[in-house]
Amino acid sequence: MEITNEKLKLTFQIIFNKNMDKITPEDLQSLESISINSQGLSPEETELNVLETMKHCPNLKEISFIYTFITKKILEVLSTTNIKKITFDNSAFEDEKAIHLPESVTYLKMNKCFLDNYDNFLKQLPSMLEILYINYPSDESTIHISLLNQLKKLQKVVLDGCIVDFNNIDLQECDYLSLLGTSISEKAIEDISHLQKLKKFYISKKYNELKGIKGFPPTVEIKNDLSEYVYDDEEL
Repeated sequence: MEITNEKLKLTFQIIFNKNMDKITPEDLQSLESISINSQGLSPEETELNVLETMKHCPNLKEISFIYTFITKKILEVLSTTNIKKITFDNSAFEDEKAIHLPESVTYLKMNKCFLDNYDNFLKQLPSMLEILYINYPSDESTIHISLLNQLKKLQKVVLDGCIVDFNNIDLQECDYLSLLGTSISEKAIEDISHLQKLKKFYISKKYNELKGIKGFPPTVEIKNDLSEYVYDDEEL
């Protein structure tokens, strides 16, 4: 087993808590989750790091890319895996039209990433996708939410801090929708109130008095923040 990337060697040593010469191919094949932080690396170094990771860890189910420039080669190899959960954090893409994620992906998170145009990206999302996060993009591109209607298994949608076009929204299986920090019209709120399976709806507090909000069925919880996920130390 030959691993040439020093940052990758350090990552594996931290994960397995032993020196590189003690880490076996079997150890790497058993690895199901990894986080790749490319901060400070050139695009060439980043690509080598990612490709070596996927080569030596063929059974990954979850992967996170942090400060990573996603090249066409990375996307090409990534598309051939059986990974189920992908996170892009502060990342950008060499060729947005080349984004084809594995059909096995059920969870996708985009946090502070850059995309010049979301249309092709949304059209190519895996049909098995159940959870989608797009948080505070590092761009001013518009997300056409109607392009998500085709995803029949999509249950949780988070579009916090986004620019969203809400025309023709029809998320048939969505039971959790978050739009914190996202501008929304009265008409869009009324349309969302008709989503049949919606149970939780997160929206900025300033919209609480709109007529559309008051028209939501009692089965839908309307939240203005994520305080329910914050725990006091005394509660632990």
